[in-house]
Amino acid sequence: MRAVASAEPSDALDGSQGYTGERVGAIAYNPALDGIRALAVLAVLLFHENWGRHDTSGLIPGGFIGVDMFFVLSGFLITALLLRDHAERGRVVSVDFWARRVRRLLPALLVLVGLVSLYAAFVAAPHQLGSIKRQGISALFYVENWAAITSRQASLSPFSHLWSLSVEEQWYLVWPLMLGGLLALTRGRVRHLLVWIGLLAAGSFVLMIVLFETVSYHRATAGTDTRAWQLLLGSGLAVVVVRGRGVVARSRATRIVIEVAAAVSLLFLVWVATQVSVSDRWPYDGGLILVGLATIVLVVAALQPQRGVAASLLSWPPLVWIGLISYGLYLYHLVVYVWLSPERVGVEGAGLLVLRLAVVFGLAATSYLLIERPIRRGTARIKAAPVVAVASFLGAVGLLLVATVGAEPPPLSALTLDHYRALAATTPPGATRVLVVGDETVVDLGLQVPSPVDRGGIRGTIASGCTIAGGTPVVGRKPIEVAECPPWPQVYREARDTFRPDVVVLMTGTTEVFDREVDGRYLRVGGVGLERHLRQRLERLRRLVTRDGRQLVLLTVPCAEPDQARGAAFATTRGDHARVAWVNRIWRDFAAAHPDSVRVADLDAVLCPGGVAHAAFGTYEFRPNGVNLSPTGAVAVWGWIAPIARAAAGQPPVPGG
Repeated sequence: MRAVASAEPSDALDGSQGYTGERVGAIAYNPALDGIRALAVLAVLLFHENWGRHDTSGLIPGGFIGVDMFFVLSGFLITALLLRDHAERGRVVSVDFWARRVRRLLPALLVLVGLVSLYAAFVAAPHQLGSIKRQGISALFYVENWAAITSRQASLSPFSHLWSLSVEEQWYLVWPLMLGGLLALTRGRVRHLLVWIGLLAAGSFVLMIVLFETVSYHRATAGTDTRAWQLLLGSGLAVVVVRGRGVVARSRATRIVIEVAAAVSLLFLVWVATQVSVSDRWPYDGGLILVGLATIVLVVAALQPQRGVAASLLSWPPLVWIGLISYGLYLYHLVVYVWLSPERVGVEGAGLLVLRLAVVFGLAATSYLLIERPIRRGTARIKAAPVVAVASFLGAVGLLLVATVGAEPPPLSALTLDHYRALAATTPPGATRVLVVGDETVVDLGLQVPSPVDRGGIRGTIASGCTIAGGTPVVGRKPIEVAECPPWPQVYREARDTFRPDVVVLMTGTTEVFDREVDGRYLRVGGVGLERHLRQRLERLRRLVTRDGRQLVLLTVPCAEPDQARGAAFATTRGDHARVAWVNRIWRDFAAAHPDSVRVADLDAVLCPGGVAHAAFGTYEFRPNGVNLSPTGAVAVWGWIAPIARAAAGQPPVPGG
């Protein structure tokens, strides 16, 4: 998303049109813009090449930048269209604009719903139907990005990529109103308009960085508010082109500068797509700004009336054709990928990719020629079109609901077993396989740094169950609410048998420090009863995971400084350093009693230096709220675990790892 990253090929001026003129209202087709769109959608198709195997990173690990390119291009094209409408009609807000968006995007989306409904009815497993229904309904109402953020679910379905389409549609709804207000406020003055757009973009970018550090990767990357800066970047270029002095080079020297900049930008985008991973920090340390600016440079090169080398390359007919059908390529590719899985077709590697792409291109071309283009251009005459549109929409909702009848809760680890097998089969030579298990703390680790984690000589992943202490945590003999989760012995056993780790790491930190009720008995921290209970649970874990000579590493429970959102008593109990020290003594004593199979590592010292819960790397805090890991904190924890795990497995640390 990740949860994993995707992109929506934006409609460009009522189809595959491209803006070329300098004058207000001058609209002409520009094939080079379709070429840019083609590069972006190809990046997405290759990025998702492993989707059917529960791995969202395919042939090019940085192909997620397709979304950034699309957002920038869409912001430019839609704003150019709105400014044209303002010049011709004196307003930017019109029912006609939104009607064109519906004609452009909805018909193919309804076709996708039909295809996925067939997949759900005849192919999908019962435990997959729930996520298909949830994501399909939210996608039809263009709120899938927010639904995915609030659900915190990592399930993958043929609708998972439509979060970005939701971002675009929300933008189409709000931006005409905002642009109309800005035009009135600035009285159309270009400089003032650009200042306002720049301020909005800066605010959106800062919000993305803040949420990335304090909340989660997913919230920072899927929110409409945190993606708006890329759309606004393209909008600023549209203002310069349509209302300003334009971007046409007036001299040969300027044209050379544009050509060189375009070549550098193209090479830079290729480098990012092939070398940067979705789990890297680089994009969120300013790298995405460079991606946006590189896209702007390509657009500027495409707009030159004297076509240079860059525009000629982008206008290469095969690229243009891919750009023309890019919306269908984007929409349909995931349902084809999950349908044509390696297990179902008996093909792997390059052969599987060729087969999938052939089917995707066939579907997209058919959709474009028979559905999208006729409806958009009005050549497909439909009587009572609004009534037909509403009926088709409701029919799609009904079809999806019927196709997903019989949904069942997923069995334990049903969404991860294939993932574990794939990680085990593709572990780099010499790497130590590390499985980190635990409670919600491990969920944080997995959300912030998606699997697989290849760093420091390890291949790492997670398995999350309930707290190993079991029972019901209490504060003052009153039970506290905890997240529902499957019993950890079964989850860890399945992960052990499919991933086959060399080292298992226990990482906890949510409720081990609380008193608890177990089988009708009240056990308190500091008491003999709870100590005996915790030792029994650790022994059960040791016997479960240390078969075949693998090692167990117990990470000490870190101190915490929770806010009082769950009550003052909860915050006081969780923040009690004496309770933390008591639990960590039990961890150390247990490791000392089993030196051949168990060792302890002091995570408390890493996340709570000097007893302070806000450890930091420079200006980046590991746990900004005193409890949950930030992306920086998660990366730091994995980097710290790597040499400890390799030592436990009897392997030396990796130099520079």
